[in-house]
Amino acid sequence: MLVIVGSLVGSWLVITETRADSSEAINTAVSASNLEYQVHFVEVSANALAGAPASQALNKTLLSGVSGVRLAESKWTASTSLHVGVNQYLATVDQFESLISAGQGSEAAAFEENTLQPVSSAIEFRLASDAGNKLKVAQASTVYANDWSDATRWGSLALLAVLMGLLWFFHLKGEIEKRKIIEKQERRFRTMIDQGGDAFLLVDWDGVIIFSNDSSQQILCTSTALHVGTLLSEVAADVGQPELLDIFSLVRDYPEKSLTESMVVGADEPRIIEVTATSQLHDPTVLAVVLNVRDITERRLTKAALERSDRLLSDLIHHAPVLIYIKDLDGRYTRVNSAFLKATAMSEADVLGTTSAALFRPEDAKLIATGDNQALYSGAYEAEEEILVNGNLRVFLTSRFPLLDELEVPYAVAGVSIDITDRIRLQEVEQRLNAATIYGLDALVDSKDGLISRWNPAAESMFGYSAEEIIGKPVSVLVVDSENESVLAIITRLSAGEIVQGVELVGLRKDGTTFIGSLTAVPLRDSGGSQLGVSSIIHDISREHHRGNDVLALARLDPLTGLANRASLIEQLSSLLLAHDKSDVTEGDPPVLVMIGMDRFKAINAALGQDIGDRLLQLVAERIKSITS
Repeated sequence: MLVIVGSLVGSWLVITETRADSSEAINTAVSASNLEYQVHFVEVSANALAGAPASQALNKTLLSGVSGVRLAESKWTASTSLHVGVNQYLATVDQFESLISAGQGSEAAAFEENTLQPVSSAIEFRLASDAGNKLKVAQASTVYANDWSDATRWGSLALLAVLMGLLWFFHLKGEIEKRKIIEKQERRFRTMIDQGGDAFLLVDWDGVIIFSNDSSQQILCTSTALHVGTLLSEVAADVGQPELLDIFSLVRDYPEKSLTESMVVGADEPRIIEVTATSQLHDPTVLAVVLNVRDITERRLTKAALERSDRLLSDLIHHAPVLIYIKDLDGRYTRVNSAFLKATAMSEADVLGTTSAALFRPEDAKLIATGDNQALYSGAYEAEEEILVNGNLRVFLTSRFPLLDELEVPYAVAGVSIDITDRIRLQEVEQRLNAATIYGLDALVDSKDGLISRWNPAAESMFGYSAEEIIGKPVSVLVVDSENESVLAIITRLSAGEIVQGVELVGLRKDGTTFIGSLTAVPLRDSGGSQLGVSSIIHDISREHHRGNDVLALARLDPLTGLANRASLIEQLSSLLLAHDKSDVTEGDPPVLVMIGMDRFKAINAALGQDIGDRLLQLVAERIKSITS
């Protein structure tokens, strides 16, 4: 502020002084010019008087000219310090004036020629000559110009000083404001560091802690006091995490990197911390590696709980036996579960991002789109939909509903579809069962936990057992031994809720005779979904298959490979062993049993499917037959 005031005062003084000098130079120049004019006028008047008779008019003109010279000389003398010798000249002029006044013209002419002109030539100040006058006027003009140039220069310097002062003032004011803002930010940052939940450490090049906030010791779970001068290696050893020192070393040696690592600290109460190291060694105000340590235990636990919840929900959706799917507002599938993929025999890549029009028949896609629109605009949609899926016409009980965002605006459509085709077939089978019970067309056998619980007259006629004899007996007594594995497989399928239709089995009557039967079985469930048992219909199809009278022979062959089955193997082994026991041991070769196993056959079935596995068994059987024949 003092600089600005001084600059303003100096500028005013320079301008004032310059104006005064300039006025003086101008006055001097004007006086010199006026003096030149008056003297020249006197010379002209004197010359006129010398060449003409004396007259009163000429005398008056000359006298007024002399008076003008005196006045001009007095002004010039007052405006300059020069001594010009005009007084001597004027005294001579006075003498010349007295001669003219006395009417002595000839004496006056002689006086001018002999005295006035020599004096005029000898005086110091030659203001009457044009050259001398012009020189003085030029000198006065030069003084004026120089003074004005100095005034302009000093004024410019003064103005520049004022501008520089103003600039310096505003710069200083800006720096003060900037410093206030920086100090305010520093106070906030320091408060945040000291009172925040994170730990902050500054570690110099040698691994010495030069700063740590109040939260550092608690978050790091260290007993080492974190004061200035503590080595970071001591802290790392105390918390049992040498990685802390490794992170510091890497960032120190490679300052362009910023590393973040998670680690566990605390022996009594383990905590998970996240350490972020950033190099500020290049910053002259810091000259350290900044370690930001954050306790992320709760965040990790919360994240793990959310992930478990998400996995649980995903697993429930994925393993649900019903079809679950989500579509966006354009009708593209964005998520489907495994039941959907299994029902459609497609992969996620085939389904996701496509619409129903690309997956189903046009009439089915139109039906599905109608349901989606109703769900969006009505809030819900429920219906039975008959859709051609994977080449089979299936009936689905479908429920669709919109998914809403936080503003209650729909952003997707979710659907749940239950395949009720088997339920409908079950109803048809139950109707057939009722008809069979009433009219006795086929054997009706109900079972629970593998034991026969119901037996109709047709079953008594087919198998030869009365109801009193057979109820409570296992269902395995109704088939030959070779079919026991097939029966177990059927029971497994029924327990899973599957309906078994048209399975051919070799039945065994009470009298030991066999026949070929076609089995249809359905699981019976209560309203809560619990299985009550199994209801089966057995139809004798021996004649249809033209089995002939030797049905028992078929019971000894595997239906898939045509090789002897277990029953045939036991029968043949028993015969060979019995014959060997009765014969002399030394006679002939003893019977040999060769067991052939197929490695990783289960993996082939799982990877390629049961049909490929069956075909592989048939090929192996053909090779065995070619060797033994």
